[in-house]
Amino acid sequence: MIRNEEHHWIQGFSRNIGTTTNLLAEIWALRDGLNLCISMNLEAVEIEVDAKAIVDLLANGNNSNNFISFLIDDCKTWLPGFPIRRLVIALE
Repeated sequence: MIRNEEHHWIQGFSRNIGTTTNLLAEIWALRDGLNLCISMNLEAVEIEVDAKAIVDLLANGNNSNNFISFLIDDCKTWLPGFPIRRLVIALE
């Protein structure tokens, strides 16, 4: 979900990923959200995830699962395209 600085909804997305793990669903959401931000030409983003494991994967990227690696690689490639970014781990 894309919200502005007043937290008003701007745009959203959905994807059918079938039956999967929470971690994989979060990674898909991050990847698709970044892709949407790119297509909207957003210059600054604050990304909120609720899995510290995703932050660890982005920092380390060492994962033997090729499918997860593909998704993480996309995120790591796209993140530097935003001059201002902040990654928040939501603990709710």
